[in-house]
Amino acid sequence: MPSGGAAAASSGAPGETWATTSLHHMVDLMQNARAGTRRLREQLADAHAAAAARGAAAIEPQSGLSTPDFLVCDDIAGQLEFASKGLDGSLVASIATVVTPARPLPVTALLRALDAAPAGGPHTASTADGDRITVLPVRA
Repeated sequence: MPSGGAAAASSGAPGETWATTSLHHMVDLMQNARAGTRRLREQLADAHAAAAARGAAAIEPQSGLSTPDFLVCDDIAGQLEFASKGLDGSLVASIATVVTPARPLPVTALLRALDAAPAGGPHTASTADGDRITVLPVRA
């Protein structure tokens, strides 16, 4: 390139063109790797925070599941929003809830209610003991 910043009259020798193209390709790869590394560091930090939260959560001894205080639907929506970052669309999940004195917990009834729920809409079902199960969609 001549002094003053004006473009040269020719694209240069074949070796110069090859070197310039290779350099541009290498710079693109480095920028993509740097962006990917930054995203991975953010995801790793969030995974560590989630693991710490799980470790601090109270566990119901009979089922081995987290207590309701740890599970509040807003947290799940927040996690879906985080997981949706960088995707073309947002993730959707369904949450089945039941309040029951039954032990062991009616996990099979909850799973059946989730399977029977229409896509994107609320649904109600009941356990064998007659406890109401509510299934609600959660969007990020």
